Amino acid sequence: RRSRPRRGRPHLGLAKGRDLLRQDHKVVAIIGDGALNYGRERIVEAYYDFKIIKGIVVAPDFQHVTNPAYNRDRGPVSIWSVRFHWQM
Repeated sequence: RRSRPRRGRPHLGLAKGRDLLRQDHKVVAIIGDGALNYGRERIVEAYYDFKIIKGIVVAPDFQHVTNPAYNRDRGPVSIWSVRFHWQM
């Protein structure tokens, strides 16, 4: 019998990533005002999910993005969100 993950316990998640554009995409990128001061996009994310009641899980989430949309002239930005998962 396969063990299924239990959603009753809270989970903390952390992630870090770097994104980049290929050279041919930098040339044709239509991002913002068209004056792309290119820089790699860097993202750090953290979330914490927990069960409120049976079948409902809530996950507050935070992301910090440096060079959003690959543009050094933008950001950094902080993004807060909340995810809800409902299952019957």
